[in-house]
Amino acid sequence: MVSTDSQFPGSDLDLANACRALAVELRQRRPRTGSERQRNGELAATLLMEASRRLDLHPHMPTFPEYFAERGKSIVESFTEAYETDVRNSRLRTLSRAARFVLGGDPTFWQQSRCLPDGRSPYMAALADLAGLTAALQVLDTIRSERT
Repeated sequence: MVSTDSQFPGSDLDLANACRALAVELRQRRPRTGSERQRNGELAATLLMEASRRLDLHPHMPTFPEYFAERGKSIVESFTEAYETDVRNSRLRTLSRAARFVLGGDPTFWQQSRCLPDGRSPYMAALADLAGLTAALQVLDTIRSERT
């Protein structure tokens, strides 16, 4: 039996960034040790399994609210949790798109830096709520206006 438990606990954005980082690593044409090849293979398998799990739209998978509702969880609790996860992932995708637009390239370093006025990173702020995403977008707006 195949386990459906997630071995990659991050958000969709974290998963995408991990996939991109591994792709960059694999595209580097250089000799690798046996342990490096094994690590890359295991990481690729983990990331592919997680990506396929998240892309599978079958409602009876343990990542869908229908699955939990069928097993006794209330409709309100099941679907509210799914909604909150979708909204959180949407905020992170929005932040990533805006950061790529303003900063170009891979904005991961900027997203993790503690550059917001309240000392939080843009990633953690956007993860928390809409106000945090708005604060991060305002910083990007300032950066963009200073460049022009």
